[in-house]
Amino acid sequence: MPYAGASADFYRRWQTALPGVKLHPVRLPGRGRDIGLSPIDDMERLTDLILSQLSGLFHTRFALLGTSMGGWIAFRLAQKLCLASGRHPASLFVCSAACPADRALIPRLTGLSDAQTLAVMATFNPASRNILQHPELASLFLPILRADFELCLNWMPDESYKLPIPIYGFRGQRDNIALEASMQQWQTLTTGIFRLVTVPGDHFFIENPAPGFFNHLLELISFGKGDTHPRRE
Repeated sequence: MPYAGASADFYRRWQTALPGVKLHPVRLPGRGRDIGLSPIDDMERLTDLILSQLSGLFHTRFALLGTSMGGWIAFRLAQKLCLASGRHPASLFVCSAACPADRALIPRLTGLSDAQTLAVMATFNPASRNILQHPELASLFLPILRADFELCLNWMPDESYKLPIPIYGFRGQRDNIALEASMQQWQTLTTGIFRLVTVPGDHFFIENPAPGFFNHLLELISFGKGDTHPRRE
C-alpha cells in the first residue's frame, strides 16, 4: 500500500531485489491506471474495496506492507482479515508509519485553496515541491492528497484488538515525520513479535532503499517458515 498522494507502482522496482517473493502493488482509486476514479477518504470503504480486489490471493502465505498512510491501511486490512476471514497474514510490515493514534503532525487540507494547500505541503513535505510546483501535476495530485489526508485524520482506529501476528517496522534514520518514539508504539498493537529497524534515508527511503533493507525484509518474510530467525534491532 502506498503513502499519501502516491501510486503503489513504485513497489514494482523492488521485485528483482526480492527473489522468491511475488509483489502485488495495491491500486487505489484516483491514481495510476485508476486516475479517472474518485479517491476514497473513508478507511472502511477503502479497505473493503481492497479486500475485494485481493480476495484471490489469500489462499497462499502472504504478508501486508504499507508505507506511511499505507501502513495504516495495511494495519486495518490485517485487522479485518484476522477478525472475519481467518486468513491471517504471516506478518505486517509498516514503513515510515507513525502509530495510528499519533496524528498530530498531519495537516488538514480540506477547505484550503490550492495556493494554501501548496504552502502547507511545502512545509509538511518539502520534497513534494518538485511535483506540486508544476500546475498540471498539482491539479492531479491535490485532490488525491486532500482525500488521503482526510482519510488519515477521520479514521478512528480500533486499538482494542491486537493483531495475533508479528509487526515489523522500518524507519529512515533522517525521518522527521514518523518519529522513532511513535513507531515504537506499534508494539502495543500486536500480541506477537515487534521489531523496529532503522535504515539509511528519510521518510521516503522506500523510493530507493539501501540494499540492507531488502536483506532485512527477506529475512523477516522468511521468519515463521522454519528456516530463519529475525535479528533483534
